[in-house]
Amino acid sequence: MKLKTRLILSYFAAGFFPLLVLGAWSILSINRINLNNMSDFYKAQLYQINNNINTLFSSVRQDVENLSSDAMILSGPYENFTNFLKADEKTFKYNISPREQAIIDKFHLYREAHPFVNSVYMGFVNGSFIRSEPRPRPTKYDPRERIWYTLAAANPDKIVRTPPYLSLTYDDVNIALAKSIYQDGRLRGVIGIDLTLDRMSNFVHNIRLLKGSYIMLVDADGMILTNPDKSRLFKHIS
Repeated sequence: MKLKTRLILSYFAAGFFPLLVLGAWSILSINRINLNNMSDFYKAQLYQINNNINTLFSSVRQDVENLSSDAMILSGPYENFTNFLKADEKTFKYNISPREQAIIDKFHLYREAHPFVNSVYMGFVNGSFIRSEPRPRPTKYDPRERIWYTLAAANPDKIVRTPPYLSLTYDDVNIALAKSIYQDGRLRGVIGIDLTLDRMSNFVHNIRLLKGSYIMLVDADGMILTNPDKSRLFKHIS
């Protein structure tokens, strides 16, 4: 190889390899910066979502407290309110009294003003049951057997939050906040507000993320509660 060619190759190598190393280092540095920026972005979004969900539950908790102290709900007879203990959906007919309708209207107005609430309701100690809207199907139903009732009745003077449970009337999963109500020292019934995971997932999925990304809600045991792919619901996050 001629000396001239060797010199050209030497100069080329002396200039090329530092540029190659500098380029590789720059790419790695940019990737590291991008990853850090993405991490900070997601942390900020998760922090926002966490605060929003906690605020939502705190707001509903306060609303349960307010409703449980409402004079219309606290007093008066309830024995003739609607009950579904022996309901036959083929023959069942509602026979709602003006006083019962007034409570239903109060529940309905609250539900209409809160888009993430699925239902507002009360189950009485005699099995009567009223809620913010008619049941889709008047099948046999005993509110005293439902988790929101039993949990609240077992924890007097506390507002309880149920684990996610399947709705009997919709293809959905609910989380209820409920409180037992007493009259003259005796249990009158339990009042509750349902938040559906379907509506909560819409709330979560409205958060803007980078393309191809999405947020899941999972329970304390790692069970998936919301996911854009419905086939993954109630499977473990692992």
